[in-house]
Amino acid sequence: MTAPGKQLNVFTKALRGLVKKAGDEKVMNALGEEAVKIIVRRTRLGKTARRTTRIDELGKIKNSVQRLKAHSPGYRRFRRDYRDHLSALTRWNRSNLTLSGQLLASIGVRRSGNGFVIIGADRKRHKDFLTGETSQLTNIGLAAIVTDQGRPFLELSTLDDKKLTRFYRRQFGDLRKRFGKPLK
Repeated sequence: MTAPGKQLNVFTKALRGLVKKAGDEKVMNALGEEAVKIIVRRTRLGKTARRTTRIDELGKIKNSVQRLKAHSPGYRRFRRDYRDHLSALTRWNRSNLTLSGQLLASIGVRRSGNGFVIIGADRKRHKDFLTGETSQLTNIGLAAIVTDQGRPFLELSTLDDKKLTRFYRRQFGDLRKRFGKPLK
């Protein structure tokens, strides 16, 4: 997986094949916006795109979503002490990348074209949590630091690809008919 500081191509070969003929910029931009919604929603819930497989007591295979790495005790105390300043989308003891809400709000479609879309954080300077002063760190830099600390969030799973495929079929099914592919 590439660092989130670099722009990410979020679609698999199957999704590219699905939108190959109807992959104009409008369609790809809509798919990118939907991918951003999936990533932000999942991250605010404190989850990653990665899954773990385990065998339960009855011998059945269980897949579960990995949670974002928990905060250190010292950082939790810091967040508890300053919980009045936290984003409305977070709690002091939850690891979900919403200390100020700025990082997740900065994620969006950076470029889209015929058959591709690139999403990522913007290049704006990150503001200090308490003082509100602009720091030297950009949102892209912050995303890279967060990922290096064990909290990868700019990823899509195969389940997310299926969600995007369903979104495409619901929103742009008429385009598929126009290009001679019947809806299933």
